[in-house]
Amino acid sequence: MLKIKSFSDDRGTLNVIECGVDIDFTIKRVYYIHNNSANLTRGFHAHKELKQLMVCMSGSVEVELNNGTDVEVYHLDNHDKGLLIDFPAWRVLRNFTEDALVVVFASEIFSEDDYIKSYDEFLDYVKEKNY
Repeated sequence: MLKIKSFSDDRGTLNVIECGVDIDFTIKRVYYIHNNSANLTRGFHAHKELKQLMVCMSGSVEVELNNGTDVEVYHLDNHDKGLLIDFPAWRVLRNFTEDALVVVFASEIFSEDDYIKSYDEFLDYVKEKNY
């Protein structure tokens, strides 16, 4: 988890994420996930090289990350903390609240070749790469 810098005064709050300071990659793509039904589950894939920072701007969501050995579940529910995914991880997003808005900052533009969509292929990949 990454604590996002926050500056507040009587005008409101400013949050800052800086490339090379807070994250070790340049942001090349930003996308957001919203209007999900509460019982929807997303993800079920991994990336070979892509690094991401997920921030839940409103509402909440659970993100399960599996590195091939260990599984961790993270509850994202605040705009001043983000989940940094900088290693190959099988991911599952679930338990979205109706008002969930998840913004994802990505290190690369979209590439279908970077996706691993089979869990068995993912396990083979992390074993081969010694993660």
